[in-house]
Amino acid sequence: MRYLTLTLSLILGLATSVSAEYEKVMISAEADYYVDFSSAKASDKFGYAWVLFDLFEPNSNGDLSMELYIKINCTAPDKEDGVVSTLKLITYKRSMAKGKSTEFTFKEDKWSTLPFGSPLGSAYYSICEKHFIN
Repeated sequence: MRYLTLTLSLILGLATSVSAEYEKVMISAEADYYVDFSSAKASDKFGYAWVLFDLFEPNSNGDLSMELYIKINCTAPDKEDGVVSTLKLITYKRSMAKGKSTEFTFKEDKWSTLPFGSPLGSAYYSICEKHFIN
């Protein structure tokens, strides 16, 4: 029974990265940033999508990549300050969402402000610009 549970956990845990179709949207000194536009969804004024950060060096926890499922306000009045909420974070010990993973889930009421020109702001806004803004 334990073997079956472990096998199912591994298969389900890999489903996110295997089925994702990431497109590179930004490069910084620390990482390449990707968005899975095929998973992007719109609801009212918000966009939802998976974002991948592929780090060039391991972070303090030894992670080399991170997937985030984010909610972004696509009707922000200007592009000076994007408002985004991370709903889920999965960290990986290897590049491009591979290797041992750890998953975290967050409440929707945790919002962050991101400058439009920053790597994160550019990655998040590419979701709205490509799929949600007419």
